[in-house]
Amino acid sequence: MANLQSLADDVATRLTSIAARASSVTRGVGLLTTASVGLAYVVGLLVFPSPGRWVWAVVGLVLCAIPAVAIWTAHRRLRRIPKTFTETVADVQTLVADVGVRTALYDLVERDPEQDRTNSLIELGKELSTLRTALEPKRQALTNLWANITAITTLPGLMALGVVGSLIALIFSVATVMLGLAL
Repeated sequence: MANLQSLADDVATRLTSIAARASSVTRGVGLLTTASVGLAYVVGLLVFPSPGRWVWAVVGLVLCAIPAVAIWTAHRRLRRIPKTFTETVADVQTLVADVGVRTALYDLVERDPEQDRTNSLIELGKELSTLRTALEPKRQALTNLWANITAITTLPGLMALGVVGSLIALIFSVATVMLGLAL
């Protein structure tokens, strides 16, 4: 039983450390994304003529909100992980009887903790996808562990959506200003 408790604690600790690292990254990217899409939205409101301004007020709000919402969703999910440490430990303890899950859990725990600090967040998300696949049939019963693994494995996609969306918004704002000055 002590081995089971140790495994559960190690898994929850590893997820918490990954979340702490990723949370600081998403906070910074979230602030930059929010600023860039906010700038694009304001530029669109200032540059478009009257009929186009109203269309941009609605359509632009949706288009500019998508990247910011993606990043802040990832950040909110990651910040939830340390708050559910005890529940995650309990979820892990109920899963150890499943061979596929146990193998994925041991793979997670036996990795060098230094890898969590040196590997990119995308690599960490890919490494945890094996555990996510093993947990999928039990996701309804193990909501905390599933939410924590999902937060880390979906992080690369949400970050990509936010970063690419903010770059597109910045390009749009530059093009809009240039078009507005030309007309």
